[in-house]
Amino acid sequence: MKIVATGLLAVFSMLFTFLIFEVGMQILLEPSDLLWSETTPDPVLRFRVVPGSGGHDDWGFRNKRIPDSVDIITLGDSMTWGGAGVAVPVQENWPSQYGRIKGRSVYNFGVWAYGPAHYLYLLETRGLSLKPQTVIVGLYLGNDFHDAYTTVRDSSEWEALRTASMGPFDPAANPWSAISSPRHPLVVVRDFMRQRSMIWTSLEAGVIGQMINALGDQRDEFSGHGCTVRTDEPFPSLIQAEARFHALNPDSVVVREGIGLAEFFIRRIAEVTRKQGIELVIVLIPTKESVLVGYRKTVSTECERVLQRLIAAEATYREKMIDYLGNQGIPFVDPLEDMRDEAKRVRLYMRSADSHPVARGYALIAESIAKAELLPTSLEAQDGRHRKNLDTTSP
Repeated sequence: MKIVATGLLAVFSMLFTFLIFEVGMQILLEPSDLLWSETTPDPVLRFRVVPGSGGHDDWGFRNKRIPDSVDIITLGDSMTWGGAGVAVPVQENWPSQYGRIKGRSVYNFGVWAYGPAHYLYLLETRGLSLKPQTVIVGLYLGNDFHDAYTTVRDSSEWEALRTASMGPFDPAANPWSAISSPRHPLVVVRDFMRQRSMIWTSLEAGVIGQMINALGDQRDEFSGHGCTVRTDEPFPSLIQAEARFHALNPDSVVVREGIGLAEFFIRRIAEVTRKQGIELVIVLIPTKESVLVGYRKTVSTECERVLQRLIAAEATYREKMIDYLGNQGIPFVDPLEDMRDEAKRVRLYMRSADSHPVARGYALIAESIAKAELLPTSLEAQDGRHRKNLDTTSP
């Protein structure tokens, strides 16, 4: 009995200590830096963050407050929000870092899983009310074309843009309203803790936590994303090639038609900003795959072949988007080469298969925007730089 009592006392003491530290962290630290947020369904946005949840503001975005006016608004997905799962601190996402570099106020509309249609919608319904001088759109080349298609397909808001491949709109077929597929119990526990415990997410962001996540990412029953490629030089990281290729596959009607829809939404954003006398900049955010691996003509496994098809497809889409933005006279910034160069010296991504940059990676995006002289001569220089380095030959 004495041993049992001692054991119970030890367990109680550990739980009490854990609780004290957790309460202290939740009082002293920024909730959106460490906690996942709650979401609620939305007929247009598919979902939105519950206002005030996880440190988000009263509109449900990752800002301390809603200002009367602001110098810059940013629009984008999780690459603009600042990560997913274990996020970088709010002050380290690229909108915050860019605001500090330029000494200008920024309001960030970035939310994970949003796409080009949502960027236009948020600009028109929320963004313009903040009277911004500049709008910066973080266009993620990894899935924004795919998201442009699925958003139109799954919402009546853009029914007029539906293509023949989508068929008639059917609210019952909306995958966002369907019951989620079963997940491994350990994944369920992990996600529950991510929403509630800062200690948990702090440990997960550390080296040991990332090593554990990396082990899980390589097991299909945990990750559900098929083959995984490990990059070892100069910093180890994992890439889930099949999962990313799904949103870049040139043989997919979703991707092919999604590019055209993304271009439409960008053009509409440009029309809105020009009418209001607002500066617009598009940032072409590259994938982890293109930054860390790049194009290789020689592959040894089928998984590596998928990865190279992914990278070749992304290079083609980048060239197509550069041509489109140039023809539309829309200023753009592409940080790919800066990120590739820095990745040889500094870790830009986590050890796990998480595709979002760490703080230094976001800093490079911010620095690329800040140093760009957004004039026609500079746009021509950017265009030429990418064409010089472009190789889209499929493996």
